[in-house]
Amino acid sequence: MKKISIALISIICMICTIALSACSSEKAKKYSYSPLNAKVRYLTNIAGETISLSSGREVISENTVFMTEEAMEGDILTEPTEHPTRVGYDFCGWALDKEGEQLFDFSTPITGSLNLYAKWERTQESETVLDYTEPRLQFTEVIDESSEFSLTGVCNQPIKDDAVGLTTAGINRLTAKAQNVKEYLNYTRASATAIQSAMYENGVVSVTYTTGGSNTTIQVTVNDITSTLAITDDPATPKESIDESTFERKALRYEATDIASYNVILGGSSSMENWSNSTEYMNPVTTKNVGIGGSASFHWLNSLADRLIIPYNPRTVVLYVGINDIINFKKNGKTTGENLIKLFEYLHERLPEAHVHFILINHVPGYYKTYKSYIDTANNMVLEYAQTHEYLKTIDAGTVLEKKNGEYSEAYFLTDKLHMSQAGYVLWGAEVKKAVIADDKERYDND
Repeated sequence: MKKISIALISIICMICTIALSACSSEKAKKYSYSPLNAKVRYLTNIAGETISLSSGREVISENTVFMTEEAMEGDILTEPTEHPTRVGYDFCGWALDKEGEQLFDFSTPITGSLNLYAKWERTQESETVLDYTEPRLQFTEVIDESSEFSLTGVCNQPIKDDAVGLTTAGINRLTAKAQNVKEYLNYTRASATAIQSAMYENGVVSVTYTTGGSNTTIQVTVNDITSTLAITDDPATPKESIDESTFERKALRYEATDIASYNVILGGSSSMENWSNSTEYMNPVTTKNVGIGGSASFHWLNSLADRLIIPYNPRTVVLYVGINDIINFKKNGKTTGENLIKLFEYLHERLPEAHVHFILINHVPGYYKTYKSYIDTANNMVLEYAQTHEYLKTIDAGTVLEKKNGEYSEAYFLTDKLHMSQAGYVLWGAEVKKAVIADDKERYDND
């Protein structure tokens, strides 16, 4: 009986040991560690400014999430290839704190979800903008002792046989200041000569000046030549899906508005016209955007420059034009370059004191491979011409839209792979603004 009891106790102990072992195994299995899901948020670290997201969208930021990434505890993150852009700042990496004092080390495993903040530092160019004051130029007479008085033009158009041809914009300017149009006249006078009056009435400019005690009156007839410069659709012109009559409607709309003399005119094709916030973006530079989508260099040479640029007597003209010469109007690179140079020379002839900034033609992703040689030829002709003509400046604004491998980022272009997205304009526009301000500072800071 005693032996049976001992054997029974041994069996019970074995059963308990097995049960406890099984229980411990289940418990260990139940409570074994497994990595948890983690979420990484990349924050723009900007408040109250317009910024571009990884999608290409542009928003007013309130520390907006630039992008999110799903991960696991223990993962090693790969630093994003795209990053937010901010006008006037350089992106300097992702930090663990808003102040940017502790940059995140992408070589170390993460221990859980985390927020990473964009670190920003002001660019040298932004400091240039901060200490920039737009020049406030005023009409000044040209004194020339070689003649008592010489009236050569009105609104930058030459007088011939006592008459001058003006377009709507020029005539509107004369009408608005009919009792004193002196600032719209191109003339020189001797220091002993005094202008008594310069008036516009019934289509005639009358200037009376005094020298040696006697008065002389000169009259110039103003002819409206706007209709002779109207753009019509020419079916004989080789082109793709372009209705040139739309250019005329836009030109008429632009001619109905004025801008003070000595400011900046932005002209050219759709990349300029579609820059819808150019006025605000170029601030404190005062600009008027007269871009017309689809237009080519010869439209500006033969019509639009006389109507939308020259009457306003700008100190600077910024042009982005030429891509449509190649893509839509089937001009080769050499012809495009020649037409561009003719346009620059015409503007310089009419506006000898103005600087012309030409934005080099973008290597647009949808067309660059097909038209690469044409685009490069036209750009190179302009670059070569600019080396010997101080009034012409070139802006390489398209390079900032490229990735390191030379390809273009889709975020900076619309789906047509020709026109820029709002994110593209942030970078492209910054190059334009930087160039204009730098030129202004060089020209006028010592005045």
